[in-house]
Amino acid sequence: MERKNLFKNNAERGVTIKTIQKILTTLIVILAVMTFVGLVIMINPDLREKYIWTTTLFLALQFVSLLLYLVLNYQLKGIWLMIPVMLLSGFLIEYAGVKTGFPFGEYVYTDKLQPQILNVPIAISLSWVVVVVTAFLIVFPGSRTNLFSKIVYSSLLVLGLDLMLEPFAAFINSFWIWRAGFVPVQNYVSWFFIAAMFSLILGISLRERDNKPEYSKIIKYTPLIILAINVLQFTVINFMNAYYTSAIFGLVLISAIIYIKKRGTVEV
Repeated sequence: MERKNLFKNNAERGVTIKTIQKILTTLIVILAVMTFVGLVIMINPDLREKYIWTTTLFLALQFVSLLLYLVLNYQLKGIWLMIPVMLLSGFLIEYAGVKTGFPFGEYVYTDKLQPQILNVPIAISLSWVVVVVTAFLIVFPGSRTNLFSKIVYSSLLVLGLDLMLEPFAAFINSFWIWRAGFVPVQNYVSWFFIAAMFSLILGISLRERDNKPEYSKIIKYTPLIILAINVLQFTVINFMNAYYTSAIFGLVLISAIIYIKKRGTVEV
């Protein structure tokens, strides 16, 4: 009877994994299509205002894709602990930022990103998870050694993304407004240290699954695909609106981290 139940459980798990793979592959294709359609929309100011609501949908699909990737590759206990903590922490940090100006500087969210809770868009909490988890998985997928290196390099990768995100989100799309009219240095410093805090949570929580099946390249490279989608979008729109400096610095930093990771020279 035990063998029969074990066989049944394994068979059911096999079906579940295949279903998740199909859903994840479909989501990645949808995200790719939305990226190129979104670029067309972003170039047209009228279309941009009309379809700005799709930003939250776009981030939600990235979040779900990354969650499915984690379910396929890591033990569930760590995921169910880590994701709620990061979502809640991201919201509380942003709420504190809007109310007090700490830790990022004085800014306020506009009504463009909906829905919102206490004037903080839900999309921002999703964004924190997507950006930090993606960076962490890209820098050191699977390995639990050298956690300090993981934290430093993934946080630098997140910082590179924020350099590209700020002009795109604050000055082009007006998702939030800096009261000073420019991005304060403390914003970038805070991004690095908050990313480091979240990366530590990831390093402690994530445990790889045993005996993982061989996945398709789309699934295997899900974190890298999500990063590439966001970098492409930020680069094109920033350059089209003459925000060259921040975009170039972000690209250089991201490229440097990816290169170091690929060469395997990430010991700190």
